[in-house]
Amino acid sequence: MDLKLKNKVVLITGGARGIGKAIGTCMAEEGAIVVLNDLDAVALKEAVGALVEAGYAATGICGDVADPQCVARMFSEMEETFGRVDILINNVGINHDVMLMDLSYEQWKKELAVNLDAMFLTSKAVVPLMAGAKHPVILNGGSFACFMPALGYGCYAAGKAAVESFTKSLCGELAEKGIRVAGYAPGVTNTDINRELFAHEGARMCRQIPLNRVAEPEEIARVVVFLASEAASYVAGCMVRIDGGKLCVQNADRLRG
Repeated sequence: MDLKLKNKVVLITGGARGIGKAIGTCMAEEGAIVVLNDLDAVALKEAVGALVEAGYAATGICGDVADPQCVARMFSEMEETFGRVDILINNVGINHDVMLMDLSYEQWKKELAVNLDAMFLTSKAVVPLMAGAKHPVILNGGSFACFMPALGYGCYAAGKAAVESFTKSLCGELAEKGIRVAGYAPGVTNTDINRELFAHEGARMCRQIPLNRVAEPEEIARVVVFLASEAASYVAGCMVRIDGGKLCVQNADRLRG
C-alpha cells in the first residue's frame, strides 16, 4: 500500500530514542522528510546521523518543547527551512515512578509540562505552517494509562487522560481548517524509560497482557505512520489503542498459572 508520505515534512517530538526514533525511521522509509526534536543533543545527533547515513532525508532540532520560546524558535526554523509542516507527531513524554503522596510539586509540574503543555504549544504553533500543506495531520501520543492508571504513575496517567480530551477538542476546532487530529495510545513498550520496571516486574506485566508480551517500538511506530497517512483519512478525534489487548479483559493471566 502506498501511504503517500513521500516528501511530506514530518516533525516528531521526543524523536531521539524509543517510540519517537522508531516513528522517524518508519517515516523515512516511506519517503518522508523527517525532522526529529529532542532535548538530548547527543542522542538526537546519533538518531539523525543514522537516518542520514542510511540515505534518508532527515535533520534534527534540539530543544525543550515545554518552553514557549524554544517552540517559537523551532517553528521559525521549520518555516525558514521547509516553508511548511505536513505532519506533527507529539510523541515526547516523561514519567516518574513515584506515588502521588510522595511526588513533589516540582515533579508534578515538570511531568505535566512535558506531557501536556508541550502538546498545546506545538499544536498551536504548527497550525499556521500547515496552511500550505495537503492533508495535514496532528497526532498526539497518549498511553493506555489514560484508560487504566497504574500505581506510581498517577501524574503520568492524569496527563495522558488530559491528552485524550485535548485531542478531541483540537480535532473539533481544526477540522474546519482541513487539519486532521487523532491520537495513539501505546501499551507497555520496550523502551529505555521502562527498562528498570521490566527488570523487576516484566514477567508479571506480560501475564496481564493477552498477547503475553510487551511491544517493540517498531510495532507502535508502524501504526502511527499509518494514522498519519491518507490511508487513515477518516480516523479523527480518537485515541487508537496499541496495547496488545491490555484492556480487553481483567484477568488475562488466568490461563497462565
